[in-house]
Amino acid sequence: MLVNDSFFWMDGLLATELITVSNDLNSLNDDGFWVVSTTFEGASICAKFGNIFEVAPFPEQAPWHLIETHWKSSLGREEYEKYVEEIRSQIFLGNVYQVNACRVLTTYCNASSIAPLFAKILEENPSHLAAFLRLPEIEIASASPELFLRREGTSILTSPMKGTRAYGADSGFGVKDSSENLMIVDLMRNDLGRICKIGSVNTTALMREEEHPGLIQLVSDVRGELLEGITWEEIITPLHPPGSVSGAPKIASLKIISTLEPVLRENYCGVFGWVQGEQGLLNVAIRTFWLKDSALSYGTGAGITWGSDPKDEWQETELKTANLLRIAGGFSETGWPFDSGIFETIRVEAGKALLLDKHLERAYRSAAELGIDMPDESWLREEFLPRHINGRYKIGRLRLTFGQQIGANFEEYREESKPLRLRTLMNDGVAGFGIHKSYPYTRNLTILEEARSEGFDEVLSVGSHGEIGEGAISNFAFLVGDEWITPRTNSEILPGVVRSVAIAAGLIREGDLSLEELKNSSGLLTEVRSVVALSSMKICIGVSQIDDRFYDIGEEVSSLVTSLRKITQSNSVG
Repeated sequence: MLVNDSFFWMDGLLATELITVSNDLNSLNDDGFWVVSTTFEGASICAKFGNIFEVAPFPEQAPWHLIETHWKSSLGREEYEKYVEEIRSQIFLGNVYQVNACRVLTTYCNASSIAPLFAKILEENPSHLAAFLRLPEIEIASASPELFLRREGTSILTSPMKGTRAYGADSGFGVKDSSENLMIVDLMRNDLGRICKIGSVNTTALMREEEHPGLIQLVSDVRGELLEGITWEEIITPLHPPGSVSGAPKIASLKIISTLEPVLRENYCGVFGWVQGEQGLLNVAIRTFWLKDSALSYGTGAGITWGSDPKDEWQETELKTANLLRIAGGFSETGWPFDSGIFETIRVEAGKALLLDKHLERAYRSAAELGIDMPDESWLREEFLPRHINGRYKIGRLRLTFGQQIGANFEEYREESKPLRLRTLMNDGVAGFGIHKSYPYTRNLTILEEARSEGFDEVLSVGSHGEIGEGAISNFAFLVGDEWITPRTNSEILPGVVRSVAIAAGLIREGDLSLEELKNSSGLLTEVRSVVALSSMKICIGVSQIDDRFYDIGEEVSSLVTSLRKITQSNSVG
């Protein structure tokens, strides 16, 4: 097979020798093997193939080169959460019961084909409904686990999938998941009732759990017996778009979707598969990539009910993208990769990276301990970093990520000099968040976001035995008597770069501090007079408050800040 030949593959079935392409579902009445792909909005591609091989491996096994560009989402986090709230308002008004809220991610792709990506998906994210289509104008690579319909003669089966949780999560499915599934089952029963014999539609399985890579999903099965003489167009059109990716009632949900989603879903949330006579297998085109005119797109979404929490729904859309975008490669709009690895955040002043040697030393040490392949350090310094560091910002923030690919995100940093306010965070185990600066960084960022929503700037973690730890993005030092003391790293505390420099310079020392000492309860001999936060971006900044206790921002704090700024600026590279 030539690289540019049109073909289709699904679960071992291979179709080659393209005969014709039509945009009319009535074409499916013609005898032969047809591939069907619809957009969510209702446009159709019907491709007829001449040669069919029923047991065939996927024909292309070329290596996939990871995408190196950023994915742009049609809705950012805040926009998506507002979308969820608007749906909840419509539910409150009684206009709908459930709406599937989606967003589409797109990036530039210079690959001539995404067949190698699909081959990699089959290895790392297998699905029995995975399918691939190559036509001159488009390629579609679907890892969908959801069955839109399976037809065998007059029998038809649909298996709506609603309810998602991470594999290995402590909590099971909740009321929101089950109610969402029940709503869509009811919708699909009604839809099948329009094309099936009266009394033949039955729910043969309700909310069974299916395991998929990284996910567990709730799935139900609805079966029916088709009306005599019904055509494929008469089957697909009344069921389209699939209920699980639209909502209930469907017409009202579609109106909300068309009003509030800024871009068309296109091939995401359509249907995709094959039909031949009275046989057919079509998936719901979720977990699906499509390549058109050098633009690679991928969709994600979540079902919204009255019980939905906007933040949780955003996280569900992230969960559904995580594994497949890890396989594809690339970076989020905020510069984070979709895999796991380590990272360094570096302050850049006038084009010079502060403490770069210390950052790279820590990164390479962590990589060696965690088994992460790292680039040649000379190449990193001499070729990679100069492409990403420049002097256009007075102060910049450079984030380097090291995982299955190396990434860099450089942006302006707006410095604030006001002292920080902290609240304590009680941990069940150790006081720290880990000795390696690793991503995904979700836990730290979520903790930080929650603290800021309560009017604080950072957290101070406390271990189960009362030992003082670190912050979500900071180390701390405490002025006890005339000495600055920072908690030891044996409590899983990150050995921060500024912290390490301060210890090496004799400005602070490691020691043990408890929450009781920090609060200076009556009867204790020690007294914490001042507190500072240490981080690569803030370097050193005073802390004015921890919970309901206030601390002095005096001469000792100013002296430490001045000393550390001099040291960091004298250790710059650029």
